[in-house]
Amino acid sequence: MAVQPSRHRTRRTLVPALATLVAAVGGAGLATSPAHAAATTYYVDAAAGSDSNAGTSSAAPWQSLAKVNATAFQPGDTVAFKAGATWNGRLVVSSSGTAATPVTFTSYGSGSKPLIAGGGGGTTAVTLDNVHDVTLDGLEVTNSAGDLSVQTASSRGVLVLAKDLGTDSGITVRNLHVHHIDGQGKSDIGQGGIVVMARGSSTPTSFAHLHLLDNEVDHANAYGITMISNWCAGGCAYFSDQSGDTDPAGAFTPSTDVLVQGNHVHDVSGGGIQTSTTQSAVIQNNTVDRAVTNRLQYGGGNVGIWWQNDRDTLVQHNVVANTALNNFNVDNQDDQAFDADEDTRRSIVQGNFSVNNAGGFFLACCGGGGDAVLRYNVSQHDLFHTFTLTDGSYRIRIYGNTVWGTADTQTQWQPPSSGNAEHGGTTRQVGLKTIVDTSYDGASPDKGDIGVYDNVFYNPANVPFNALGGQAHYSHNLYYGGSGITPTVPADDPAAITADPQLTAPGNAAVPTSALTDSQLASLLSGYALGSGSPARNQGLSAGALSTTTAPTNPYGTAVPAGAVDLGAWQHPVSATASTDLGTSIGNASAVTDGNQSTSWASADTPALPGTVTVSYGEARTMDAVDVAAAFGQGQGPTNVDVRTWNGSAWTTQVTGAALTWNLDTSTVEHLRIPLPATVTTTGVQLVVHAANTTWGHLALSEIRPSYGTFASTSQDSYAGLGIQNAVDGNTSTSWATGTPTYGTDGVSIDTGTPQSARTLRLSAAFGQGQGPTNVSVLAFTPAGNIQVAGNVPLTWNSNTGTVETRSIALTTPCANGVCYTPSRYILMVNSANTTWGHWAVNELALLS
Repeated sequence: MAVQPSRHRTRRTLVPALATLVAAVGGAGLATSPAHAAATTYYVDAAAGSDSNAGTSSAAPWQSLAKVNATAFQPGDTVAFKAGATWNGRLVVSSSGTAATPVTFTSYGSGSKPLIAGGGGGTTAVTLDNVHDVTLDGLEVTNSAGDLSVQTASSRGVLVLAKDLGTDSGITVRNLHVHHIDGQGKSDIGQGGIVVMARGSSTPTSFAHLHLLDNEVDHANAYGITMISNWCAGGCAYFSDQSGDTDPAGAFTPSTDVLVQGNHVHDVSGGGIQTSTTQSAVIQNNTVDRAVTNRLQYGGGNVGIWWQNDRDTLVQHNVVANTALNNFNVDNQDDQAFDADEDTRRSIVQGNFSVNNAGGFFLACCGGGGDAVLRYNVSQHDLFHTFTLTDGSYRIRIYGNTVWGTADTQTQWQPPSSGNAEHGGTTRQVGLKTIVDTSYDGASPDKGDIGVYDNVFYNPANVPFNALGGQAHYSHNLYYGGSGITPTVPADDPAAITADPQLTAPGNAAVPTSALTDSQLASLLSGYALGSGSPARNQGLSAGALSTTTAPTNPYGTAVPAGAVDLGAWQHPVSATASTDLGTSIGNASAVTDGNQSTSWASADTPALPGTVTVSYGEARTMDAVDVAAAFGQGQGPTNVDVRTWNGSAWTTQVTGAALTWNLDTSTVEHLRIPLPATVTTTGVQLVVHAANTTWGHLALSEIRPSYGTFASTSQDSYAGLGIQNAVDGNTSTSWATGTPTYGTDGVSIDTGTPQSARTLRLSAAFGQGQGPTNVSVLAFTPAGNIQVAGNVPLTWNSNTGTVETRSIALTTPCANGVCYTPSRYILMVNSANTTWGHWAVNELALLS
C-alpha cells in the first residue's frame, strides 16, 4: 500500500496508487546490476582452457568445473562458460553475492548454450548450496546416463538448497535449458529438472526474491520445476520419501516474492510446475505440455501446475495441455491442469488456457481450496471432471470462465492389480464425466459454499453438474450441448440461459510450443470472443468483477464493463466517458469510469451545489445499483445525492436524496452502494450532488460504477426446491430454508456486485417465530481473513404468519492491524434459530451502505 499522504497533500494531489501484485510483477524485469570495483569476470572453456590460466580473459580461460567449484567468488563476480562447450560433471556454487551485486554464472561467445552434463546416477548436475544473491543464466543442463525409458536412481538438473539459513534471498534461475533427467518415471516431488528446497531443523528457512524465469525444462523422469519446504508447520505434505528431506516439519515460514514466469515445461513424468509454502507467489505466462506422461511406474497423482501450503498465490496467463497422456493411475487420481493443494488459501486462478488434460481443469484437494477464485479461464476439451472439489473446498468462486467440453474419449492405461508395470496392463476409454464434482470425499465438513456463475458451458457429452448435491450453487450461467441436444442445467440456477453462445471460433485453439506473452495468449484464444449477437452478452452478475485496487480486465486486455457483464472468459469492450459541471482541481473526471480506485477526481474548490457528475456509455448497460467510491470520505466524500438515468431523451430520477455516510477519513477507498428501485437498462448515469464533505475545499470521487445483481452461496444444506439465490433476489415473497441446520460453522455468503462498505444487513423472514434466526453474527471477507463486523446479535420475531418481518443488523467497519477494508463478500452466521419445522429460513438478505 502506498504511504498515506498528509492532509494538505491529499487536498492537492490524487490519492497515490495502491501497487497491485500483477503490476509489481509486470515491472519485475531484472536489470543488470552495476558491479562493485572488485568484480571480476572469469572465463571457462572446456576445450581450449587451462586451470593454470588466470581465467580473467577469454584469451586465457579456465578449463574445468573442479576449478570453478574450488574458487571463492566475490559479490559482483561473473563466471562465464564458453558457448557450444560441454563439461561432464557437476557444478557446485558455494559463493554468495549481494542484492546489488550478485554472483552470476552465464555464457560467453556465440553458439549453443554451454552444457553441464551430470551423467545421472542419482546426482545433481548444478547445485546452489546455501548461497544467496546468485544468478544462473543461459546454461544447458542434463543429468542422464542415456536411457530415459528405464527406471534409474532419481537425479536432479538444478538444485537450489537452503538449509538452516534463515532467509535465502536473491536467487534467479533464468534462460536455462534443463533436460534429460534420470529418475523413477513417476511423481517424485523434490526430484527432476529445477528443484528448490528449504530445509533444516534449527533455523526457520525460506526464500525471498526467488525468480525462475524463461527456462525450458523437458524430458525429466520426475518433475519439471518443483519447490519443497519442511518449514510448513505440519500444514503440508513434503514427501520425505521422495525428496530425501528427512527433517521434521518446522514452523510455518513462507517464501516471499516467488516468481515463476515464462517457463516452458514439457514431457515430464511428474508435475510440471509446483510451489510450496509461499506468500503471494506469482506463477504466470508459463506453458506446461505433457506433464505426468511417459511414466514408468503407476500410482501417485500429479497435475500440470500446482501449489501447496501457499497463501494468496496468483496463477495467471498460463497454458497447460495434454496432462497424463499415458497415466498409470488407476482411477484418474489428479491429472488436472491446476491444483490448489494441502492447506493453501486464497488462490486466484485467472486467465489461463487448459486443453486436453485427462483429469480436467482444476482440483482443490486436501484442505487447499479455501477461498479460491477461478475466473476468466478457458478449458478446452478437458476430460473427467472439469472442476474437482474435495475436502477443504470452501467459499470457492468459479465465475466468468468458458468451458468448451467434448464428447470424445481418450485412451488411458490401467495397470495390473498389483506390482509395477511398464505398459503391462490394459487400456480403457476416459471421457468427460462431470463439470463440477464434489463427490470425491462425500459431505466433508469443510466443503461447501461453492459459487458457480457467469460461465459458459458447452457440454456435448451432456454430463451432469455437482455429483454430490447441495454443495455448489449456480446462477446466470449459459448451458449449451450442441445442435439438437437439450443441455443439462443445475436445478438451482434461477437465470440459466440455454442457447448457442455464438462464440467466434471456439474449440480450435492450438497447443503452443513455447511460453506465451499476454498478447500471444489473447491471440491464441481470440476464437472464444463473443459474437455481436451472442446471448451471453450483458447477462452476468457483477459480483467479483471489480477488483478493489485496479481497473478490472480479463486476461485478454478488455475492461470488464460496468453493470451486467458478459458470460464466459472474454468480455466485449464498452466505452465510458465522464463529465461534470462542478469543475476540476485535481485529476480528471475520466478517473471515475476507469475502474481503478487508486485514481480519483476532485471538484473545483468551493463547488456550487447542487452539481452533476455524468457517466455515458457507448452502449446500453443493465444495472440495479450504483456504486460511489471515495478515499478520505469523511473529508471529501459526497453526503447527499440523487441518481438519474438516461431514458433516451431525458434524465429520469431513480433515487432522490440518498444519504451517504462515510466511515473513514483515510486513504482506504470506501464503496457505498445506492440501490435502484428496479433494474434499469440505460446508456447514462448521473449523480446529482446536493451536499458533500469539503474539509479541503472540494469534494472527490474515485469511482461511479453501476452494478448488477448479488450472488449468494452457503455450506448449509438447502430445503428441497428452494435455491439460495432466493435470499438475494430482491423479492421478499420468495424464500430460502436450510435442510437440517448447523450453527456457528456454516454460513450464508453474500457476494456484492462491487466492493461495499456496508453499515447494515437487513434480514427479512416470514413465520419468524417458527423458522426465524434468533442469534446471528456477520463476518466480512478481507485479505486479512474473515473479520467479525457484528457479533451475537439477538433477533426476536413478533408473529408466526406469512407476514414478512424485517430486522436490521448494524455492521462495523472491518479493520485489522491498523488497516481497514472494503469487502466484496459478507457472511451471515446463524448461531441459533427457531426450528419448529426442522429448519430456519430467510426471505431476503440485503446489504445497505
